[in-house]
Amino acid sequence: MKSTRIPENLALLDELFADFESFSFDDDAARKYGEIRSDLARKGTPIGPNDLMIAAIASVIRQERFSMISQSDDFVSTSDGVTFLDAISMRLQVIGESVKQIQKKNPLLLNRYSEIEWDKIARFRDLVSHHYENVDHEIVYDICQNHIPRLKDVIEKMIKGLPEMESLQEE
Repeated sequence: MKSTRIPENLALLDELFADFESFSFDDDAARKYGEIRSDLARKGTPIGPNDLMIAAIASVIRQERFSMISQSDDFVSTSDGVTFLDAISMRLQVIGESVKQIQKKNPLLLNRYSEIEWDKIARFRDLVSHHYENVDHEIVYDICQNHIPRLKDVIEKMIKGLPEMESLQEE
C-alpha cells in the first residue's frame, strides 16, 4: 500500500538528513570508479555499479578528508576538523561492522590475515556505535595514519586471493 502522507514523510526525511553532507559523484569519483572497476574486472571479481559508486566516492572522500589533517589536534581545532572527525569515525564504524559480519559468516577468512587485529576493529565499531562521546581524536588519527594503509594492503591481498579461496571451497 502506498503512503497517503507523502508531504509529511518527505518533511521528516528532510529533517533527518539536514545534518548530513551529501557527496557528489564528481570527476575524481568517476575516475576512481573506472580504476576500481577495471582492477576488479582484471581480477575476475567485479561488483555491481552501486557498490562501485560507493567505493569510488568513499575512496575520494578518505583521500580528501584525511589529507586535510596533518596532526591529531586538527580534528578538534576547527569546526571543519570536528566534521572530518565525525565523518571518518562513521566510516571506521562501517569498516568495523563489515569485519563483524565477516567474523560471523567466515571467521577462518580473517584468521588467514593475522597481521590485522580484526577484533580491535570490531571493538572500535562498538565504541563509535554505543559510546561515541568517548571517541578519542588522537586514536582516530593514529588509525588513519598507521592502520588504514596496512588494512588497505591486506584487503587488496585478500581480494587477489579470492579466486584461490573459492577454488579450495569447490574441492
